[in-house]
Amino acid sequence: MKQLYRKTFSKLCFTSFYLAILSLPAVVFADALLDIDGSKRKIVNPSISQTEFSKASIDNENFELIAYTGFYSFENFDTRAMIGAKGSFHFNNRLFIDLDYAGSSVKGDAIINNNAISVDEGLSRYDAGLVINLFDGRMYLNDGFALSNEFYLKYAQGKIEINNAKNDFSSIGMGIRLLHPNDFFVVQLGFSKDSVESGSGLDSSENTRFFAGAGIYF
Repeated sequence: MKQLYRKTFSKLCFTSFYLAILSLPAVVFADALLDIDGSKRKIVNPSISQTEFSKASIDNENFELIAYTGFYSFENFDTRAMIGAKGSFHFNNRLFIDLDYAGSSVKGDAIINNNAISVDEGLSRYDAGLVINLFDGRMYLNDGFALSNEFYLKYAQGKIEINNAKNDFSSIGMGIRLLHPNDFFVVQLGFSKDSVESGSGLDSSENTRFFAGAGIYF
């Protein structure tokens, strides 16, 4: 009988100790909800104001203006210096339209259709074209400076004017655009092949242009 009492007493002690351990977190949590004066502490404080956030502006440059210089090689004549300007409107990062105007000259002696001729005239060239960026990447000049670069193709239709004679031409070109990290300053290096149609006193010709320019992108 004494052993039975002893086992019963041991079970009661163990059960009481176990219940005390289980109730300890609840007592601690209840005490945490009380301030020093014994009043209940609020878990959510409605007096805290919501943080205001400003919306970031979207980088949406669409226009590009460039002044350039280069060389224009008119078939059967000398290669002459050329200066010009171009403006572009970008629909997106891949596609934009391009308006181009340049001035040069045609000078030299040539034999055309078995006739010897000497030419020294001013030349104007203007076109409108569609440009597609094919590849883009980064050019790292040092650890803290990099330029965005894009390789593009251009197809254009335009007119070339020599001594008031205007001829249509089609042009296929390619080039590289280099952009400053702030997307404001841009450099272009380009090449184009002009196929001039005959008419207005000019024979058909295949002319080549190389240019380099700089401008702004805004």
